[in-house]
Amino acid sequence: DFNIITTAEAKAVDIFWLNTREKVPSWAGPLAFPRPLGAIMILNIWTTVPTFMILYLAGLQGIPKVLYEAAEVDGAKGWQKFWYITVPQLKHITFLIVTLGLIGTLQMFDQVKIIGGQAPLESTITLAYYVYYSAFPGASAPRIGMAAAAAIILAVLTLIVVLIQKIFLGDGKDLRD
Repeated sequence: DFNIITTAEAKAVDIFWLNTREKVPSWAGPLAFPRPLGAIMILNIWTTVPTFMILYLAGLQGIPKVLYEAAEVDGAKGWQKFWYITVPQLKHITFLIVTLGLIGTLQMFDQVKIIGGQAPLESTITLAYYVYYSAFPGASAPRIGMAAAAAIILAVLTLIVVLIQKIFLGDGKDLRD
């Protein structure tokens, strides 16, 4: 016995429960500054976290079992093995994931183009989208010089972020090196 909701019942739920009269809620509405940015953040997390988890899984599978066995012989408990074996062994994977995440966030274009196009006062524009919009503005004249300057700034900013991250996370050497 399945209960089927008709279109009229769904519209009543939509009007009274969700308090909207639109068929589809406007995620990037004109009065909703946090909504487009939040939607872009959710979409970015949704698309990148699975890849990062696969990288962490590969890193976990690459940790030699001998290290855990030696730690057990030395009397290490679960948390000690985690902090002194697993975390240091995943340092290079963490560096890779943070680097890819930061570069991907700095160069985010497609999510902003799709979701943030209707955001008020261009509140969701990233530097990569600005490069594209300056080079290909549509009806107005292209500003190739501004696009090139913004692209160089994006490249330098990416390099600076990666170098700062390399300083804080170290050189990535672990027990296997």
